[in-house]
Amino acid sequence: MQKYIQAVKSPRRKVMLQSFGQGMHAGIDKRVLPVNIAKEIFNFDFSTGALTQGFGLTGVPYVRRKISNIWTYKRYDIDKKLDEEILMYADADGYVYYLRHEQEHKLGDIKFTSTPAAVNYRLFGDDVILLTSSSDYMVVWDAKSPPYAVENSPHITSMTIHFERMFCTVGGERNAVWFSQDLDPTNWDLELDRGGFIQVLDERGKLNKVISYLNFVYILRDFGISRVSAFADQVDFSVSNLFVSSGHIYSSTATLCGDRILFLASDGLYQFDGLITSRIMTQIDTIIAPSPNSIAHFHNGKYYLSCHIDENEATVGVLEQCDNNAVLVYDLHSGSFSILKGACVRAFSKRGELLYAVTSEGALAVIEQTGELFGEPTIKSWSSGFLDFGSEQVKHVREVYLSSDMPLELKIYSERNEKTFNIVPVDEVTRIRVNLSGRKIGITIKCKTSRARISRPTIVFT
Repeated sequence: MQKYIQAVKSPRRKVMLQSFGQGMHAGIDKRVLPVNIAKEIFNFDFSTGALTQGFGLTGVPYVRRKISNIWTYKRYDIDKKLDEEILMYADADGYVYYLRHEQEHKLGDIKFTSTPAAVNYRLFGDDVILLTSSSDYMVVWDAKSPPYAVENSPHITSMTIHFERMFCTVGGERNAVWFSQDLDPTNWDLELDRGGFIQVLDERGKLNKVISYLNFVYILRDFGISRVSAFADQVDFSVSNLFVSSGHIYSSTATLCGDRILFLASDGLYQFDGLITSRIMTQIDTIIAPSPNSIAHFHNGKYYLSCHIDENEATVGVLEQCDNNAVLVYDLHSGSFSILKGACVRAFSKRGELLYAVTSEGALAVIEQTGELFGEPTIKSWSSGFLDFGSEQVKHVREVYLSSDMPLELKIYSERNEKTFNIVPVDEVTRIRVNLSGRKIGITIKCKTSRARISRPTIVFT
């Protein structure tokens, strides 16, 4: 009787990624990442555990001109007994416009030589908007009378209301905090019963931004944070230093977010509670490149940071003049985040429930979770680490199963080979026959559709 040698069958193993909710960690080498943590995720939202469409920009059809900055004027109309929010913006030439009932109007002959900023204030019983820039006098407008300039004001770069005084940083040498007369931010006379300034000279560098928080005025500087105690008479005002940063602080990203201040420095993201400064979002430190153009805003519990994302780790920390190319959306309550890549945002402002953004091209848009940039679907991507599944032996990937509502591209690769599959889902779960070998396996999922929902990928291998 003839005997045959039976081939030993390798056992089939299944590895399922139960949830994408662990997000990404760009700082860990891709060869040691666990299967449930990605090396990178862009333009996807993963807060639910599935990959769904992330944020995008939707154009605003009733503003067609190119603009440089945007802000919202909030006022109470005493005659009509109604609250009003007026969207205002400056064009590239420095002229100011505003929208009422989605109709555009020009704000007189006011023209700024630098990009203006604004703050709301109740002046002598009326809600007004105060417009300033680093090279122009303050302009005041009450939405009823023509605007007027305050010709004794400094050239203001940032300002904040604190105990009915206006505190500000100014252009030029940037070594002093100025403050207005009590109850009158249009009076900057340098007298004991009116306005004044406080010089702050030490190794923390220039004074760039002021924020009123927890009964103090906090000063964001090049390399640190200082605090102004401003109670009662100005002769009792004092300054103390709280924090020295190892990296350059980008003051335009410093934003009061409820009970803390968040800001970006050249060595990562920080949160500041009035006394203690701590790092946050360390898992993406290695891909946020230093950029002086970074800017941020707080809206509906989320911190929106326009910054530069660089996937080439060799150049991170060198690109000091790079432009923004992404918006990081960080949820302070859950700690989850999403990265919109491919959008260059230069300014933010909220009106009602909407968050507006100004792009580097001067276009006005609304940030929404649409998965599109001005009607064009974003390229959404998720990439795993280089996985060994707990063994250094050669694996043979047989099949991949995943659930998706929309077409996608799946790439499976190893140190030996790679295969790409264009998948159009038919059933709830799609089966892809792979047949690829290697000691380490990587997976990349991409799609270019507005909406997306991808969940529970499973790898079958021997």
